[in-house]
Amino acid sequence: MERTALERLEVGQFVRYCSEDRHWYDALITAVHGEPYMARITQDGTTHLDGEVDTAMYPCVNLSFVSGDENAQDQYGRQMVRDKTSIMHYGQYVASGFFWCHPEDEKDAYKKMCEALKDIKS
Repeated sequence: MERTALERLEVGQFVRYCSEDRHWYDALITAVHGEPYMARITQDGTTHLDGEVDTAMYPCVNLSFVSGDENAQDQYGRQMVRDKTSIMHYGQYVASGFFWCHPEDEKDAYKKMCEALKDIKS
């Protein structure tokens, strides 16, 4: 979903996280590194802040989520993963994982990730 309006990110906000091994997790934002802003990204990948802008640029975030390892238990239950820091929004980072997205953007993020993987293989 292409965003033309920005929403402020908040600590405790629910997002989806795609790990570096391409597993998806429900996650909570634990830190926000800056404010979102609008920018124009040209075909060569450069970002321009002046003039007409059309792309939502979100800051990096730190995330916390429940471990995917069922054996990772402690006295409170399944262990939490808290070491994911400075994770980029999928809109600024075409990669095969290690990004976050809003829950309603997961299908678009998945599609973008698959396209990036296809490009890497060719």
